[in-house]
Amino acid sequence: MFRKTVFFLLIAAVLFSAQLSFAEKLQLKFDERSWHLGYNAQDESQGLREYVLKGETVENWGELITAQAFFGLQKKVNADAYASSMLMTLKKACPDLVWKSISKASDDILMEWEIKDCPGQPDQYEVDRIISGSEAVYVIHYATKRLPVSDEMRSKWLDIMSKVKLLKS
Repeated sequence: MFRKTVFFLLIAAVLFSAQLSFAEKLQLKFDERSWHLGYNAQDESQGLREYVLKGETVENWGELITAQAFFGLQKKVNADAYASSMLMTLKKACPDLVWKSISKASDDILMEWEIKDCPGQPDQYEVDRIISGSEAVYVIHYATKRLPVSDEMRSKWLDIMSKVKLLKS
């Protein structure tokens, strides 16, 4: 998968309400379609949750929502620095990357990007939200390989991703 190729150097983890021992958790929202957890892996330092639509898998998806948390990373970089590093990695893999910053603060970034005709990678569009919390840097991705993305779909996912919240327990 493209994300795994591009982010191979990154460590991932995610918090959800079932993990009461942590002080933070992500409040994710989805659209009205039937999403289900397709992959979940976690240990004390890393984890990952991937959600796919009914009938799809994480190995064969058209749309994918991924939630990650990088524990301890917030002590080294903020959301803005993380986004810059991520874009640099993406540009190395796909020099024709098209991206746009939607909203930007040092601790909260909303951005979108798209790649086409990148050797070894599927064409795709992503909306990413990066939040620097007190325990981790959190990264939430909505990705689709169904291109072109309509203005309506783009607006819908920018709105959904802008409403992701990092809650304190």
